[in-house]
Amino acid sequence: MPAPPILDPGAQAERTTLAWQRTGLALLGVGAVLLHVDGAAAGRLVRTVGLLDLVAGAAIGSVVAPARYRQTVRLVVGARSPLARRSVWVVTACAMATALAVAIDLAAPF
Repeated sequence: MPAPPILDPGAQAERTTLAWQRTGLALLGVGAVLLHVDGAAAGRLVRTVGLLDLVAGAAIGSVVAPARYRQTVRLVVGARSPLARRSVWVVTACAMATALAVAIDLAAPF
């Protein structure tokens, strides 16, 4: 009987998909908070970034996560790295834009 494979390619792909889904949900939550908290008192920049976070979160959760699952399975089976540099940069840019917009909005009254 052949030995079982040491690495289950589906397990890594599933963890990656769950991580992308959590990231999408986090962006959805932050975007909703940015749009809701201050209402009219929030600056245009904060509302714009909140809306962009909502769109990015929805896209990550519904499009990127399933695509990354398929790509990760394919790469792990082929013994290649499943790292997605562009996706990481996009999510980092969303997080940085959110932090910058909130910082600018908080510093505006001073």
